[in-house]
Amino acid sequence: MTTTNSRAGTRFLSAQTCQEHLGVTREELDVKVASRLVLQMTTSDGVTVYPEAQFTATGELLPGLADILSMLLRATFDEWTVFYWLTAPLDDFGGCTALDVLRLGNRSELDLIRAFAYDDASAWESTR
Repeated sequence: MTTTNSRAGTRFLSAQTCQEHLGVTREELDVKVASRLVLQMTTSDGVTVYPEAQFTATGELLPGLADILSMLLRATFDEWTVFYWLTAPLDDFGGCTALDVLRLGNRSELDLIRAFAYDDASAWESTR
């Protein structure tokens, strides 16, 4: 199953499709989610989904995303907040999203995105 959300045209994968995409078992996928290496979200009707945009065309996690997921997911209980953070247009990058910047792989821009994530995660933690 694949569904699409209007936010940045993002497609969402089911657990089975995500497993196939990554080439892992369900247990391995669960470990990746628990380790904050893959973003998993639950819809309002209880369906578990995985944003396809977090992966490269070859099924690997975008370079640098694991660090950002770890920072942001640790700071909030809401995975949708992290998803919206990753897909929000950024003025500093000409309207590109954090996922766009990660996909391009420019080292200095990756470092800047990491710094933004750290700052926002710190702000979120201070309000919890």
